[in-house]
Amino acid sequence: MGALPVTGGRLNGPLGIGTDNALGGNSIVFGDNDTGIKQNGDGILDTFANSQHTVRVAPGEMQVLGAIRAGNAKKLSLTSNNNSALTATFNLWGDANRPTVVELDDDQGWHLYSQRNPDGSIVFTVNGDITANRKLNVGAATFSSDGNVNGSMWEGWLSTWMSNAFASRDN
Repeated sequence: MGALPVTGGRLNGPLGIGTDNALGGNSIVFGDNDTGIKQNGDGILDTFANSQHTVRVAPGEMQVLGAIRAGNAKKLSLTSNNNSALTATFNLWGDANRPTVVELDDDQGWHLYSQRNPDGSIVFTVNGDITANRKLNVGAATFSSDGNVNGSMWEGWLSTWMSNAFASRDN
């Protein structure tokens, strides 16, 4: 009858569970003929959904060949349009001096990182320019897009302090 014994055996050719197999040899499809898993080389396991290659698992890595989304109603998404000149990497790492570092880099070096220090403080560092379209808050001070500065040193806005200081001098 050609059935495999309960103790195991070898199946030569594709396996379809409840359907014919359209993925070819070394594969198992589930439910329909083009959704399943396929062994595509030594240590390489691919996942297909509706004939589209979606995931590759290989020694030391897993490639998701589309968007990665975490969450249900509100999602965290990681996508690539595959048209960047360089590969970018988010990296989470740490050591005794820098316990937690979240870093963004590309093939030419690092862009930015946020790090938790041993004392619990946080440092955010950028390897280049920062552009703020409205204002930049530093502690209790504010740097406005018009060049004005507000802080305790000036007891408010620098422009007001200067106006008051020079008005009293000029009167």
